[in-house]
Amino acid sequence: MKDDAQTQDTKYTIHYTINGVKQEDDKVEVTGTAWINDSPAKIAIAEGGIPAPADKYTGYKLDTNNPTYPTAGTLVNSGSEYTVNYVKDDSQTKETRYTVKHVVAGTEQTGDTKTYTSTAWINDTNPTIVIEEGSLAKKTYTGYKYSSMTPATAKEGEAIASGTVITLYYVKDTFAYTVKHHYIDRDGNEVGVVSEKDLSGLYGAAMPYTKQLTYGGKTYIFDRDDASGKTITEVAANNVVNVYYDIDDLGGGPDQEPDKNQIRFTYVAGDGGTVNKTSEIVTKTDGKASPSGATATANAGYAFDKWTCGDEIDLSVSMSKLVAKSYSKDATFTAAFGPDAKGGGELGGDPDGTPDKYQTIFTYGSTGNGTVTGTIVEIYTDNTHTAKPYATPKAAVDLTPKTGYQFANWKNNVNLVIDDTEDMLGFKATSTNQDTHFMAVFATNPGNPPVNPPENPPVNPPENPPVNPPENPPVNPPENPPENPPENPGQPTENGGLTETITDEPTPLAKAPGGAWALVNLIITILTVIGSILLLIGYAGKKQKALEDEDGNVVLNAEGEETLEYTLKKKGLWRLASLIPALGAILAFILTEDMSLPMILVDRWTILMVIIGLVQILVAIFSKKKKEEVEEEEAAMV
Repeated sequence: MKDDAQTQDTKYTIHYTINGVKQEDDKVEVTGTAWINDSPAKIAIAEGGIPAPADKYTGYKLDTNNPTYPTAGTLVNSGSEYTVNYVKDDSQTKETRYTVKHVVAGTEQTGDTKTYTSTAWINDTNPTIVIEEGSLAKKTYTGYKYSSMTPATAKEGEAIASGTVITLYYVKDTFAYTVKHHYIDRDGNEVGVVSEKDLSGLYGAAMPYTKQLTYGGKTYIFDRDDASGKTITEVAANNVVNVYYDIDDLGGGPDQEPDKNQIRFTYVAGDGGTVNKTSEIVTKTDGKASPSGATATANAGYAFDKWTCGDEIDLSVSMSKLVAKSYSKDATFTAAFGPDAKGGGELGGDPDGTPDKYQTIFTYGSTGNGTVTGTIVEIYTDNTHTAKPYATPKAAVDLTPKTGYQFANWKNNVNLVIDDTEDMLGFKATSTNQDTHFMAVFATNPGNPPVNPPENPPVNPPENPPVNPPENPPVNPPENPPENPPENPGQPTENGGLTETITDEPTPLAKAPGGAWALVNLIITILTVIGSILLLIGYAGKKQKALEDEDGNVVLNAEGEETLEYTLKKKGLWRLASLIPALGAILAFILTEDMSLPMILVDRWTILMVIIGLVQILVAIFSKKKKEEVEEEEAAMV
């Protein structure tokens, strides 16, 4: 009888492979028993069959080439082995990424930071990602330029490690700037400008310069500049610093005080004397200054007359009146002198310190046969030093004839006029400014004749009559000398004339050297003009269409008039408006393009031309003709 208790061990084995490589740690053995005499011994497939889960290995899937496995309960030979193979599953992925940053002067421009993503097989240990085209394009930042990138080896279209951060760095760009040196004369007029145009600096930086203190051979002093708050921009026209200098040339050299704040006082001596100072420079206070003055000294034979400055007169030698005044501009003081040969001494024949031209002198004497005593010298002086004074003789004298003589008359030495009155009533009746010597004439007294009179009695001329000075004193220099000539009126030409440098102002929309003209701009201009022409032509033609029957005959209404099928609304004002963009395009092209230069496709004015073209298109849309159909009531009547 069969003894089922006597058994032998049975088993079957399941191997798991990845791309044919056994995964020993995942081997499964299923065991059982069979009657000891079974040959071959059998074992039933366990419940669930051969386990082959699809997600057993991450990143892999069941191989579609795997065989069909026996189902649960199926008896198989003991020792059977089954292999479940897995192959790579590319659909199982993980995200890969790289980030592009833009850093300007050390500051990340977060608005321009962008992360690019893709996928890689989930089991990749060093996943990579391909850099997209255009993702490394350099940005434009005002005043800055691209400097470098990290990693430097990154290139569009090539793979980099996932998670890489690519950084593009930008640094300040260098731009040109101009310094204009303006030279100003004492009157505030600009006499010249020197421009430095070969200067450059970093964006946003200040615009330094070196002071230029000489111009036209003269020395200037720094006044001011407009550099405060100005920094270098990307627009060259805005990068200009103006520096202003005032002339500092008075006194023959610089004194660190601008001439506009100083006054030159000049001292001039006329003929017949000297002054102890020729000029002085005085700094203004509140726009004015006073001279310290000079002292006038007359030469021998001359006397000080007066100081003059324009219409002002000062009779003091030390200018006490003029130095007390304040002046706002240069002034010249002239010391006048006049001959001085009389007016002093007992008989008025010696110098007296007053120019003779301001004195009138009367002297008294006798022709003989008598004496004249008393005040025999009368001096009349114009203390204002204006003119020789007019006077009348006082004749405060006593007449004493010799024995046998008596007074006969007075006569003068100027025109020998005779006055028969002893008190000179005739001469006293008139005034004169001529120096005059009055002579008393004594004649024989018939009632008391002289005893043994000499045959030739001497005539008693004036014992020491004054000698009239010359009537033509030195001519004073002009009292109003011309102002200082312009300090830099211009440069002499070969013909002796003067030239003046005129700095051209910049011309609006002027083309820079080495430019070009844009073909697209020309095409847009032509199309805009053609569009305007077509719109204007379209305004012509029939505006109405008569209604026709099936035979092509015009349908008439009850009054025998043509019945209209529709009326065209042509919108003439819009069509006329099309001239505006057309003319605008022509004007813009003329002002911005120079067809003598090389041709390019587009330039910076192309955007403007496109805008003008779009405006013309809008005008064309609004100018579209519109049919107005005949109203139903009218059609019904027809």
